[in-house]
Amino acid sequence: MSLYTTDKQATERHPPEKTHPVDFLVQFESTPLSDSALRAMELSVWRPNDAPFGIHRLVADKEVGDDDKLTLLHQLQRTPGIRSAQFNHVIQRRGWPNDPLVTAQWHHVQNNDVDLDSDSAWSISTGGVNPLGHHPVIAIIEGFDADHPEFSGQIELNEDEVPNNLIDDDGNGYIDDHLGWNPWTQTDIIAQDDHGTAVAGMAGAASGNAFQGAGLAPEAKLMRIDIGPLTEADVIASYAYARDRRRTFNETQGESGAFVVATNASWGIDYANPDDHPLWCAIYDSLLEVGILNVAATANLSINVDLLGDMPTGCTSLGLLSVTATDSLDMRSQAAFGAESIDLGAPGKHLLLPTGWSSPADSSMSVWSGTSFASPAVAGGIALLYGAPCPEFAGQAISQPQLAALRVRNAILAGTDATEDLMGTTASGGRFNALGALSALMSECLDVDTVGCTWAGACNYNVFATVDDGSCDLSSCYGCTDPSACNYSPSASLNDGSCTSPSSGYDCDGNCQYPTERASSLAGGEWDEWTFEASGTCTGWDLTLYVENMTGAWASDQLLFLESPNGEVVQMTGLSPLNAANFPSNIAAANVTFSGGVPLQWATNSLGNFTSSMTNLAVTGTGTWTLHATNTWSGEESSELQWSLGLSGLCPIPEGTCALDSNGDGWIGIADIIALLSNWGCLEECPGDITGDGAVSSADLTLILTGFGESCIYFDE
Repeated sequence: MSLYTTDKQATERHPPEKTHPVDFLVQFESTPLSDSALRAMELSVWRPNDAPFGIHRLVADKEVGDDDKLTLLHQLQRTPGIRSAQFNHVIQRRGWPNDPLVTAQWHHVQNNDVDLDSDSAWSISTGGVNPLGHHPVIAIIEGFDADHPEFSGQIELNEDEVPNNLIDDDGNGYIDDHLGWNPWTQTDIIAQDDHGTAVAGMAGAASGNAFQGAGLAPEAKLMRIDIGPLTEADVIASYAYARDRRRTFNETQGESGAFVVATNASWGIDYANPDDHPLWCAIYDSLLEVGILNVAATANLSINVDLLGDMPTGCTSLGLLSVTATDSLDMRSQAAFGAESIDLGAPGKHLLLPTGWSSPADSSMSVWSGTSFASPAVAGGIALLYGAPCPEFAGQAISQPQLAALRVRNAILAGTDATEDLMGTTASGGRFNALGALSALMSECLDVDTVGCTWAGACNYNVFATVDDGSCDLSSCYGCTDPSACNYSPSASLNDGSCTSPSSGYDCDGNCQYPTERASSLAGGEWDEWTFEASGTCTGWDLTLYVENMTGAWASDQLLFLESPNGEVVQMTGLSPLNAANFPSNIAAANVTFSGGVPLQWATNSLGNFTSSMTNLAVTGTGTWTLHATNTWSGEESSELQWSLGLSGLCPIPEGTCALDSNGDGWIGIADIIALLSNWGCLEECPGDITGDGAVSSADLTLILTGFGESCIYFDE
C-alpha cells in the first residue's frame, strides 16, 4: 500500500508532533537501497547494522529545510524497494503535564513528599483508555460546570441517546440522558456549581492543555449526575443511574452503557447513625456487585465517626471508601476520623482547583479546603488504576467486575503512605498515594500468556489464556435469566434457553391463576364492566390498582366487584360495603358480599400503585365471569385507572369443552352429574341445561350419561 500523501495531508497529520530536522525512519522491502541510490538523494544510513524490527534510520547529508524535508519524504515513500517511510519524531516525556499551575498544586508534587506522587503515577496511567479499549468513568454526584476549559473532552456522553427527542432511545429507563442525569427533574439538565466544579477538577481536570492545573486522572471521563435537592431519595436515585449505566456496560461487554468505575460523594450528614439509613448503606453493596467503587468525604469536624456517626462514611460496605483530609504537613486537617469507619486520608487543605468559569480572562482557579476535595482524589485514583497497562486486569473488569473492584480497593489501601497522624484513627493508617496504589495493582498483574479456560462460551473464560487448563465451567453462570419464568435462576448470568413459562391461566405449580388487566376512566358515580370466560372456584386474588390520574377521589373510592356465572358478587375493594341502592340494575344487591376491605393506605388521593389480596374466598362457576368497577367519589373529576388482577383457582375453559361438560374440565364425569343435579328443576338459563330448553331435567341427565367417561374432544358443542 502506498504511503504517499499530498502536501496538505502531511501537513495536517503532523503539525502537533516535532520531528528531527535531518532524519527519517525507513523499512525496506528486503534489502536496503544501495549506497549510490541513497547518495543520489543525499541520504545515508545511520548505524547500518542497527535496525530494530527491520527499521533503518536515514540521515540527511546536508541541512534540509521544512519544505525540502517534506519533498524528500514523499520521494522516499515513492521509491521502489521501500515499504514504509516516515519522519523521525521527537518524543515528549510523559508523566508531567504542561499545565502552568500544576506546580502550585502541592497535592500533586511537594518537596516534603507528603503528596500523591502524581508525577510518577502519570508515567504509568492517566486514567485513559485501558488495554481493551474501555474508558474509565468517574461519576461526580454533584453539579459542575461542564463548559469549563479544564473539562474539555472529559465529559462522558451517552452517545446511544438522541438528545431532547423525549424518547428513551437506548431503552435504559432514562429519557434523553445524553449529558448525564438529574433524577429530580428527570432530565439531563445539570446544575453548575462552584463547589462541584472544584470537586470534579480534583478528580479529573484535563492535563496537557497548557492551561491551569490538572486532576488526578486527567484522561478519565466524568459523568454528570445532579443530586438535586439533597434528600436521601435523591441520593439513592443518583447512585441508581451510575449503577444502571455500568450494568448495561457489563451486560453488553462494553458495547453500550458506561464504564463507571467510581462515584464521588462530597456531601453527607454530620453525626448521622448509619443504622437509621439502612437503604442508603445497602446500595454500596449493590454498586460493588456491578464493579463500582464509591468514595465519600467524611465530616469536616474533628469527631470520631465510630462513636458519633456520619453518613455515608459510617457505612461498613466494602463498596465504599471513606476519606478524611490531610494538609501539606501530612496532618489530619480538622476532619473526622474513625479507626473502623474511615479508610484513609487524602490531601484536602489549601488546594488550588478549578472554580466557576466566566471568560478566558478569568483565572477560574481558587483555593479550596475540606474533605470534599480529599474524596475525589481517591475517586480519581480509582480511574488511574482502571486505566493501568495491565491487560489481565482489564479483562477481569469485564468478566468479574466485583472482584476487579475489590482488587482496586485492596491496592489503594495497600499503597497508602503510612502517616503518623492517621495511625489508629483510620483503618489503613495512611494517606492515599497514587503511585503506591498503581504499583500495588501492577505487582499482581498476571502475564497474559497464561493457562486457563480458553472456551469463549464458558463461565470462567479467560480472554488472555493461551493454554487451556481444563478448568472451563459450563454450568455455574448458565441458566434461565428471565425473572418471570418458572425456573428462573438468580445466580445465572447467561441464558441457556431453558426458561419455562406457565400455561396461560396457570401458575408454575399448575394451579389456576387467571390473569386479567383492565383500564378504566370513571367519573364519580359511573360504572364499567368487563367479562371473561373461566371455570373453577375462585379462592382469592392478588390485585394491583395503578392510578394514573385522580383529583379529589381516594384510591379506596375505586371499587371492583367480581360476579360469578351463577350470579354471586363479591365486593373486592373499598373501606366499607357499598350501599345496595347504588348498584346498577344488572347486579342483584342481595347476592353481593363484602370481602373485608382494602388496606388503609388506599385512603389517599396520591397516584401510583395500590395493592390488595384475598385468600379465604370460595366462589364457583363455569362460563362468563364479570368484573364491575365504579368510582364512588362525589365530585365531577374522573379517575384514570389500570386494574391488574390474578384470580386464584380460576382456569381458562379448556379447548374442546362441550355442553356435556358442566364443570369445564374437558371430561364428562361424576362432577358434571353432581353439577347438573345441584341445578335440578331450574326453569331459567342455568348450568346443566344441556338441551337448551330452559330447564334442567332428565333429558339433560340422559345426555350426560351417554357420554360419561369420555373426553369432550369426541363431542361437538
